[in-house]
Amino acid sequence: TGVVSAPPDRREDAVYLEISVREMVDPQEGDPLKAVKTLQGNARVRLPASAAWEYGDVLRFSAKPLTPDGDGSFSYKEYLERQRIRTVIYFPQRMELVEKGKIDPILLVLEKLRLNAQKTIFRQIPQPESGLLSGILLGLDKDLPQNLKQAYQQTGTAHIIAISGFNMAVLAGLFTTLFTRLSNRYWAAAMTLIALAGYAVFVGGSPSVVRAAIISVAALGGHLIGRRQLGLNSLFLTAPLMCIVNPLLIWDVSFQLSFAATLGLVLFAGHLKEWLEERLAKHLPEEKVLQFSKPLSEYLLFTLAAQVTTLPVIAIHFGRISLSSLLANPLILPVQPPILILGGISTIAGMIFPWLGKIIALLVWVPMRYT
Repeated sequence: TGVVSAPPDRREDAVYLEISVREMVDPQEGDPLKAVKTLQGNARVRLPASAAWEYGDVLRFSAKPLTPDGDGSFSYKEYLERQRIRTVIYFPQRMELVEKGKIDPILLVLEKLRLNAQKTIFRQIPQPESGLLSGILLGLDKDLPQNLKQAYQQTGTAHIIAISGFNMAVLAGLFTTLFTRLSNRYWAAAMTLIALAGYAVFVGGSPSVVRAAIISVAALGGHLIGRRQLGLNSLFLTAPLMCIVNPLLIWDVSFQLSFAATLGLVLFAGHLKEWLEERLAKHLPEEKVLQFSKPLSEYLLFTLAAQVTTLPVIAIHFGRISLSSLLANPLILPVQPPILILGGISTIAGMIFPWLGKIIALLVWVPMRYT
């Protein structure tokens, strides 16, 4: 017996549930008093694609718990351990519902809201753009066609699909600008912190989202007490905190890539921008230098800075380096902020006024089609 402790991972061929186990009855135990065992721990359960169990359901079923496979080049056991899962169960029998809603009611409401937002996206925008926006905005990328997902991986642009520091940076800037117009900078920073934390919880709180949120909070926290954010301080505060909570993150490839990308930006972005401004100052008037250096830095040089430190990690883990990423990233990054902002507006509008959401979705579709 256990509770579904995370949103179901629904795929074309199966549904995966994270079950927080409460109790196990061993039918082979001769002593009835010893047969019932109270347990704590998480199991990953594979079910047929038609399974309709939901987040917060308490389920009772019969199955044989197994230890994940740890052999081969990819250790499924280590992968699940980083998510605090040490048991796998395949196609349990006689599964029945004991009770519903045994999870934090706020988390349940947020998950239902996220699924409603996803349905709105798919109602307003055709595939594959709807699958892409669902990944960028909500962190739900399972509906992105496999061939398109593979294309993003081969061109080194898969990072735009997952919610990461880039999304958080765009949202932090948007919230700060909006709230500053409504109140003083202290209240604006406080409301931005609440909005970022709420968004992180809303989209599922994956490690990359949590890391990005903590860095954003560290930056705004420094602003509140009158100190300037230093990138290395924020980064080397965030990474150890996350690894204290979950030490297995150190060996997680996505965590390593996120850390390496942020480190590249911290170490090289500022120097590259200064170098570009010096070059432009020799040929352009002073007022034109910033006008040209800002977009060139943000969408070309900063991308290169992040790639310098992530390429070694990619080469070690995947045995390949995508040279096309050096061209593809600068071409698609400029349109990601409009996609994130307009996509959010069209989704919220579509949940309230479907006709209005569809009109705004037309504006989102164009940059998404280009991407």
